Amino acid sequence: MKYSIAAAAAFGAVLLAAVPAQAQYAERISNDMSKCDGSRPAMLVTVTNFKGAVNRVRVVSYRALESDWLKKDRWLNRIDTPVTGKTMKFCMPMPAPGTYAVGVRHDYNGNDDDDPFKDGWGMSNNPSIGLGALLAGGSFGKPPVSKAAVKVGSGVTPVTIKLKYP
Repeated sequence: MKYSIAAAAAFGAVLLAAVPAQAQYAERISNDMSKCDGSRPAMLVTVTNFKGAVNRVRVVSYRALESDWLKKDRWLNRIDTPVTGKTMKFCMPMPAPGTYAVGVRHDYNGNDDDDPFKDGWGMSNNPSIGLGALLAGGSFGKPPVSKAAVKVGSGVTPVTIKLKYP
């Protein structure tokens, strides 16, 4: 009986440990700059070249895995906020040191939909983004995650993304 209780407790601990890993996907967060104080892994993302201070911007972080990159509900954190200027800063906390990537969309026309003919787009490391990738729902011709991957340590990693418009 002693072993079965210990085994059940160990099994329960394994199940509880798995919950946070799953809970880390698809978290909508505010742009809380205090999370970039250097005490935990984070990216300080500077987004430049906004066409104008109109409508909203979406900043999304991903694990640097092809199975997650730009996939629906496979993102870690997402910030949606009004555009306030030509350049904006965002704090993207990361769950642990590792390799991540960030994608940004400026919903320039305000229709809350991906519009490759109006919206501004950008990714960490500023890889080329082909119009074909955007027209095909982000699958054909999108840059591989290796082009956008950034190593994040135990503190804050600065990243600058320059938006591109059609």
